[in-house]
Formats: sequence, C-alpha cells, structure tokens
Amino acid sequence: MKKLLGATLGVLVAVMAGCSKSEDAKGPGVCVPASQLNGIISGYKVSSQDELAKKVVMLLMEGEKSSICTGTPITKDVILTAAHCVKGATRVRAIFHTDITCESGFNINDHAIESSSFFYHDKYSGKTDATNDVALVKLKSAIPSDYDISKVYDGYSSLSSDTVTFAGYGVTREATEEGVPSGEGFLRMTTKSYRSEVRKDGMNLVIDQPYTGVCSGDSGGPIFVEVRGEKQIIGVNSVVSGPTQSRVCHGKAVAMYAPHFTDWIRTALYYLY
Repeated sequence: MKKLLGATLGVLVAVMAGCSKSEDAKGPGVCVPASQLNGIISGYKVSSQDELAKKVVMLLMEGEKSSICTGTPITKDVILTAAHCVKGATRVRAIFHTDITCESGFNINDHAIESSSFFYHDKYSGKTDATNDVALVKLKSAIPSDYDISKVYDGYSSLSSDTVTFAGYGVTREATEEGVPSGEGFLRMTTKSYRSEVRKDGMNLVIDQPYTGVCSGDSGGPIFVEVRGEKQIIGVNSVVSGPTQSRVCHGKAVAMYAPHFTDWIRTALYYLY
C-alpha cells in the first residue's frame, strides 16, 4: 500500500500531471496528422478564436526524455509553468498554437519560440510530493503580439465568479491496458466550482475530479479565476492521483496556489533579467 499526497487509496497511483512523452524524441517536427492525436479529461477543445487560445501555450521539453507541458505568459517573454516540466531539460520551446496538427496549419518553425533560460524553485524536491513545483521559462524573443499576459491572483481580491477554468494540452484519457494514453496536442479546457470542487491547503490547491479534470500533459498549465471580469492565475497544475493507473486522472489533482509564490516569482524574474 502506497501513500502519496497525504491520502491512502489502496494502490494509489500518482503521476506528474505534465510530462507527457512526445512520440518523437526530437519534438513534433513540422506538424502531426490529426489522425495521430486524440488535453483536459472530458474537456472542451479551445478554438483559435477563444480568449483562452491567446493565454495558454504548449511547452516542448527536450533532454534525456522529451515531454509536453503547458504554461502561461506572465510577461512579454516569460512563461509560468511547473518545475518538474523543466528540471532536467536541455532545451525548451514554447508553442503558440491551439494544436499541432497539420490540418490546423501548425508549423513549428512559425509557431515556436525557444527559451534562453529557465529557473525553477530552489526548494523543489523533484518528487511527486507537490511542493514548490513552479518554474519560469524566459524566451529568446517576445511572445506574439496577439497573445495576452496574465496576472497572478493576489489572494485577496474578491472573485467575480465561483467558476475556475483549467486549460492544458494534455491527454484526454489515461493509459489503456496496452499502456498507451490517448494523445495530447490540442488545447482543451474545463471549468469547476471554486467553492465545492477546489480546496486551498497551504501552498496547494486540491481539486476533486471524478469526471473531468487535468491529466498528463496539463502540468504547468493555469487555473484561472475571474477578478473584476479578468482571468487571473490562481493555480499551476502539478500532480494527479487515483486508485489505479487507468483511473489516475479521475481522483484528485494538486496545483500550486499561485499567490503563495508571488515573492518567489518576483525574485526569479529579477534573476532571469
């Protein structure tokens, strides 16, 4: 019996909600046929016209292992994401497109910006204990002019709505018996109630997701709340857990509570610049 995240659920499985393996160790290439791709569990595909399409980016990490995560621009050239996404990476590229299919017109040469550096929390342990799992990625050039810069929620301002919004490029279904999860590559989103489905626990947000939620590939992606009608970042997706591998994304998710890391973000930006 294994215990992670302070809960015992029989054989508890916990995985990083990001770090979805890329099929090609060198990245997705120019594009991927739609037939090879299947995001957010039971979520909705985000169209290129949706406001979320200009707030969220895919991150492609290359190193000993290639992986896909999600991130959010917080300055003209810095992306907020999860520490476990970039730790060990030798190259990081931000993808500014809602999906990486050939049918969408995606071309990595036109829609990717490489990082110049990245910086993750010095107290991040590298384990699935969901502590200090935050990082910043600085790009070599500014984000596209039609993309938005999102604020980090201050933790005090009144919320305009009870709705929280999750967005990410992760898988839509856990691993099957063959061990292969449904593919990632589309930006998808879902919403939850902040009062009834999300609980703050110190530096973490704990999310109930028996039906819909985040999964592999969504790590580093944002949880948005509305403040005076503006979407602001309240969480950074980190870990999911469930009773079995085939249900790992249908139990609990843990995100970093973004306001807890405001001082760290300010300091990290100083070092990046």
